[in-house]
Amino acid sequence: MTEQHEQIARQRFVLTSKRDDIKLTVNGVLGEAKLQEAVYNPILDHLADHKIRSFGELLGELDAAHTGVTFAQLFQALLLLIGAGHVVPVQDEDVVSACRERCMTCNAVLRDLARSNNDIAYNVSCISGGGVMVDRFQQLFLLAHASGESGAENLARYVWEILKGNGQLITKEGKVLKSDKDNIQELTARAKKFAERLKVLEMLEMA
Repeated sequence: MTEQHEQIARQRFVLTSKRDDIKLTVNGVLGEAKLQEAVYNPILDHLADHKIRSFGELLGELDAAHTGVTFAQLFQALLLLIGAGHVVPVQDEDVVSACRERCMTCNAVLRDLARSNNDIAYNVSCISGGGVMVDRFQQLFLLAHASGESGAENLARYVWEILKGNGQLITKEGKVLKSDKDNIQELTARAKKFAERLKVLEMLEMA
């Protein structure tokens, strides 16, 4: 194995999208193209637990499962999945440790800003070393989570108190929800979806 191959084998990755939400298609200059299921499905299946793996570890798992996925195919697939925002490279442990506190401080500021506006839809991860899309409601749910709230309805009530204090109402399907009950109900539904997202954000050390 060449030195370049060894460096690639040591690089770590993690899946940040829900496995079932990833479509095996890509848009190019010639239109939509379908990705090879025999290559991408086993890769995504092995990454679906959202655990951090090195390229070499993932290739070893694929070999042990007799998937037939080669080094070159895995390399190309990961490049495409990173470009599509489904996979992120993971920094070395020493780099993660060095920037962990600064990332936490930055996210605290961004989430405090989310109390009153939705101008910034990203937080930062010390694991990936980059920004991760987190919309305003998800940031507010993260505030609730950090405050010790748990359960969809409790998260919803926490966020509703913030919105209500700002005189803000939720719009659903073009209709403004005016009652406390309707707003909390909608927030509860969003909080239930957020529960799945929270697992990934915790892995990225953003929660």
